[in-house]
Amino acid sequence: MTTADEKKTDAAETSTVQNNENDANGKGDASDKGGVNSKDDASGKGVVNSKGDANDKDCVNCEDCASREGNETKKRRDSKRRGFLAAGFGAVALFAVVAFFIGGAAPEPPTEFAALDRAPTIYPDYCDVTIPPNVAPLNFDVQENAEEILTRVFEDGAERPVATFSGKEIRFSQRKWRRLLERNVGKTLRFETFALNVVGDSANGEKSASVGDSANGEKSVSVGDSANGEKPASVGDSANGEKSANGGKWVKYADWEMRVAPDSIDPWVSYRLVFPGYEYYSDLALWSRSLETFEERPIIRARLVAERTCVNCHTFQAGRTDSFLFHLRFKKGGTVVVDRGAVKKVDLNAEGLDAGCAYAAWRPNSPHVAFSSNQTSQIFHSRDKNRINVLDSFSDLLLYDVEKNELTPILPSDDDYLPTYPTWSPDGKTLYYCCAKAPDFKTPRQPVAARKDEVPFVQDEFQYDIMKVAFDEKTGKFGAPELVFNAVALDKSAAFPRVSPDGKSLMFTLARRGCFPIWFRDADLWTLDLATGEARALDEVNSPTEPDSWHSWSSNGRWFVFSSRRDDGSHTRLYFAHIGENGEVSKPFMLPQRDPAKTLNATKSFNVPEFTVEPVQISERELLQKAKIDAPEKATLRLR
Repeated sequence: MTTADEKKTDAAETSTVQNNENDANGKGDASDKGGVNSKDDASGKGVVNSKGDANDKDCVNCEDCASREGNETKKRRDSKRRGFLAAGFGAVALFAVVAFFIGGAAPEPPTEFAALDRAPTIYPDYCDVTIPPNVAPLNFDVQENAEEILTRVFEDGAERPVATFSGKEIRFSQRKWRRLLERNVGKTLRFETFALNVVGDSANGEKSASVGDSANGEKSVSVGDSANGEKPASVGDSANGEKSANGGKWVKYADWEMRVAPDSIDPWVSYRLVFPGYEYYSDLALWSRSLETFEERPIIRARLVAERTCVNCHTFQAGRTDSFLFHLRFKKGGTVVVDRGAVKKVDLNAEGLDAGCAYAAWRPNSPHVAFSSNQTSQIFHSRDKNRINVLDSFSDLLLYDVEKNELTPILPSDDDYLPTYPTWSPDGKTLYYCCAKAPDFKTPRQPVAARKDEVPFVQDEFQYDIMKVAFDEKTGKFGAPELVFNAVALDKSAAFPRVSPDGKSLMFTLARRGCFPIWFRDADLWTLDLATGEARALDEVNSPTEPDSWHSWSSNGRWFVFSSRRDDGSHTRLYFAHIGENGEVSKPFMLPQRDPAKTLNATKSFNVPEFTVEPVQISERELLQKAKIDAPEKATLRLR
């Protein structure tokens, strides 16, 4: 099914020639007085511009016509309007034909050029990545300082390009991109790029600014689809080699590829959108994004709940969206729980608890959620390159029965240890978590303020191992703790454990210290073979200078998503990587963007990504109705 967005993009690719800027923005040719409004045309309604042509004295609102004139007059007017509509479509069709014959075929690459031994600098960096067959178009910008750029795309083994782009902005039609991937599952797409009159040190690999007319935001034009016999549209005279004949110098960059994996990716990912320093916590929001298109949907926005409300710690049950939860902090505080489609708000600060519930993991096969109960402290550094640290004064693990609204301790409360970050095995029989030996605190848990005052002075002593406990669903009891990964022996600290869907691997984040490494520049992703105990750093995806942290597995275990600050050092963005049949890990690629340039200007971070197999079904309106409840039902604490 072709969407409105796809129609808009296709129209831009096939008819945008003489007036690139107007058509790419959906404005149409300013000189085309009989043209159809692009928004209406894209929706398939074929409606003449609703504002009317400035030269059309007879075009007025339909309802006004009906009220002021009789049926006969309305009939004559409708007939006249149909004439305008037909003329409009005819003008569009004629424009497309004229454009094709005037522009001719796709521009040919130059015959004389200097070959470079490096690929072009592009943003996002999609060079030599492995991608899912159902992913949205990987649009990118060529960041080379040149007067003109020509990029061609080839299917596996083909001699003729399937698409040609003139300019620095490479934008694919969603429909054609989808067909392209479908034809090339298990194969590779090859890209070649030429540049005219490269200036500065661009040829040596440095990122460069745009110069000349190609920096004016002019949108590139995809041309052709050789597999379907479609003739390509012209991209004008600027890329047809004329300047080269007049003394310009062309270079050709080394070819690069995208490999289309045979494994699909889960179609949706949810995440928390937040300013990187948490200064505006009340502007936090949970969003869901389609990985097959560019559709985004808000799950819940804190500012719509109350002026001073924070939204965090969301979790889904086994990647489904009929059961999930999230916390509300400060004003209108509580936890919104969606259980098999039913929404409720509860207060998990049960009588007898020293702290509220925080990090959560929904058991995959029953209405139970494992929580950590943490008393946290945030430490902000003005000079340390690791700007923010979050540490626990004390913590416990609890099991929440969603149906009974009841909490029970998982482990005996022990002030010598700090358990946190629970996560379940796929069969629900084992609970993994992180645990640290508590520093030698001088004060008890209560009063809280005294203990929290000690934390900054012992922050280097927090190092976490990975542990596990068995769970018996019949009795509801947990076994004795067992060590899974000894991070402290490496003088490291582990966080965010996640078990693969087949139960064979455990992915986690490893840093020098602490339990909140999203600001620690040494934070890397690691995997642990649960059968052999062998652990290794995922050097294929880790940034050498910036933190890689929150992560999630796709339901088939072939893909994982993680948040990373590698883009600019301040904002976390989502990256995806493929795991092959033999365990090989591909180079990661950034979340597909409709307009990558806007990503550079984004001021918020993407955190806590989690795959889902479907979009969130509950509307934000329904979640807000429950979130605004002032006095939710309080959970009870049942001691073993």
